[in-house]
Amino acid sequence: MGIPQALTPLISRYLDLYIYHYMPSLWVHHFLREVERTTITCWSGGLRMVSVLGLGTSNIVNNRFLFSRFFLVLLTLGLTGCPRPAYVEAYNNTKTDLTINFSGLVRDVAPSQSLRFRFTGNSFQIKSDLGIWNYSRSIPHSGSDGPYFDGTLRVQINSDGHIYALRVKEMPPLSSFSEQPKGYPLRAN
Repeated sequence: MGIPQALTPLISRYLDLYIYHYMPSLWVHHFLREVERTTITCWSGGLRMVSVLGLGTSNIVNNRFLFSRFFLVLLTLGLTGCPRPAYVEAYNNTKTDLTINFSGLVRDVAPSQSLRFRFTGNSFQIKSDLGIWNYSRSIPHSGSDGPYFDGTLRVQINSDGHIYALRVKEMPPLSSFSEQPKGYPLRAN
């Protein structure tokens, strides 16, 4: 005689609830096995339907594992791989135009003028009639806020090629510097 079609979902649901409450490990095993067998239907060539194996639990676990590793690598690179971007305000205290090459960008600064730029690289170069000067990146206080740095480093470029750091409240040009942070004045390489 058989079970009427209308009762099949009801009986299936009752059995699932029974298994869930009284035999949880069996229900979990049954659920995971069904997920592994899940198939999705997609169009193949636009003409006929083809059954394709679904994601399954092993692929889901692998995808989560790969995503977590990828995220961990990005986080590590973000925290340790790149220097903190800093703004630099460079005052030209020479009698000649300066061309500053930083992070692949080239900007000109007239005498007694300032140039503000975002500095993300590890080195920069200054060209002028006085010569070509190369410098390594040096942000006071390791990029933390302090008396010489508040997100913007103010510097003064002199004719001898030395670059002096200015305190946060100081305005260029200065003729003498009482003290300088570690690594300053910068000298050309």
